[in-house]
Amino acid sequence: MSRLHIPAIHLPNGRDLFRPLPFRPAEFKKILKSYAERSLLECLPEDCIALPERPDESYLRFLLENGIGTEQVVECGGREGNFAMDIVENENVMKQLKEAVSGMKEVSFYMHLEEERDIAQKLGVNATMHPDITRMFNKLYFLQRMSEDANIPAIKSVQVRSGRFADKTGKLLEKFGGKLFVRGNESIGGIQTFVIESRSDIEDVKRKISRNSRITRYFVFPFIKNGGSWNLQYFFDDNGYSLFGFSRQVLANGTEHKGNVGGTSETLPDNVALIAGKVADCLHEFGARGFIGIDLMKNGDGEEVYPVEINARKNSSTPLLTVFNRLKEKNLDRDIFFQSLSVEVPGGISFDSFVGKAGREQMFSEKLCSGYLPFHFSASRMTGKLDVAIYAESVDELKQLVVTLEESFS
Repeated sequence: MSRLHIPAIHLPNGRDLFRPLPFRPAEFKKILKSYAERSLLECLPEDCIALPERPDESYLRFLLENGIGTEQVVECGGREGNFAMDIVENENVMKQLKEAVSGMKEVSFYMHLEEERDIAQKLGVNATMHPDITRMFNKLYFLQRMSEDANIPAIKSVQVRSGRFADKTGKLLEKFGGKLFVRGNESIGGIQTFVIESRSDIEDVKRKISRNSRITRYFVFPFIKNGGSWNLQYFFDDNGYSLFGFSRQVLANGTEHKGNVGGTSETLPDNVALIAGKVADCLHEFGARGFIGIDLMKNGDGEEVYPVEINARKNSSTPLLTVFNRLKEKNLDRDIFFQSLSVEVPGGISFDSFVGKAGREQMFSEKLCSGYLPFHFSASRMTGKLDVAIYAESVDELKQLVVTLEESFS
């Protein structure tokens, strides 16, 4: 089934969410726009996709040789606040998309906000989900209240307003001791999340959040040992929902996301599946549609499982799971494993240069179900990092591919 992909990656609270980041807001917006490139991994050759710029032809050929990606790319560079705005404000691009959508069975959006609704209306297709529902799901306050109402376990937290952040958080640090974990009411993609271990940390976070005009509610948690984290992605429609896929999250220091791992022999613990199912039931009752991710964490000192974040959108592991699911469908009798990680590429890197360093024989092969599948080449020019999905037929092979890649880029 052919699809038109419109992968505009942006944030529902705009500029305020950029404050704590090591990039200027204008630069981070460019990075977010360039992340649209990863949706090529979700494409089939008959699909069409809108992107800020056309990727290198050698990269497109590599993807197409493995049944991934498409040559039908609608370029839409622009200077608006996000990629969706670039699209909807460009009459020539909208004309191209209207021509493309006439031959497509489905339109796939990354996010579901006002700009996506405007694009859908202009294309004459249905919007996936109302923007107000998207915003509601993405708020931590909604998850807290939903957990209470549905009797879902939740980590006890204290709400703190930004105006009294230092005073109240200082008292909580004395009360709980050790570490505190702080999250803003909207912390999409880990933005507006902080770990506090001292008074100086409190002052540092206070400075970072003091200029936020919209995000004034923060949640302070006692830091608990992480016994495992999972991301589950569901697809919701009028008839209910289905599990698209799941992966374990690789975290550094218990909070910093370093990638995802998964595979055919990966099993989802029963208590994780149970809690995720309860959350998904509630989301469907509230009108969830399209892709929604649910992050869960297991208490390292017990068996409790807590939902920690809802992302009413696709995320960075959606393309990995898409490729994994297709490989499974074509190779029912084979084990397949995957892992994602980032490698340092100061100043960025091209596809041909990556192949030269990683080795052509190590590149992804659909036939072999293994190898390196890189993405985010455009973003690497700004971030100095390149993301790579690695596939293998055994855990040992996967580990060896990871080691080899890290050594190649060390």
